[in-house]
Amino acid sequence: MFGLSNIALAFLGDAIHTVFVRKEVLKGEKDKLNAYNNRAKKYCNAQAQANTLTAIESILTDEEKEVVRKARN
Repeated sequence: MFGLSNIALAFLGDAIHTVFVRKEVLKGEKDKLNAYNNRAKKYCNAQAQANTLTAIESILTDEEKEVVRKARN
């Protein structure tokens, strides 16, 4: 995919995930930067990402599962 290495895909995936989480955090009530950051940190860490993957794994296509397998870091 995109001709990138597995570690590059993992790096890119982490960035995309972080942008999505931050967008969702900003949908809530207005707050200070530190509070936004603390809420986002609950979802932007290895354990939270692993939990999310476990929750959605059964609905992934074989192709998506292969991308996940290659991009895991």
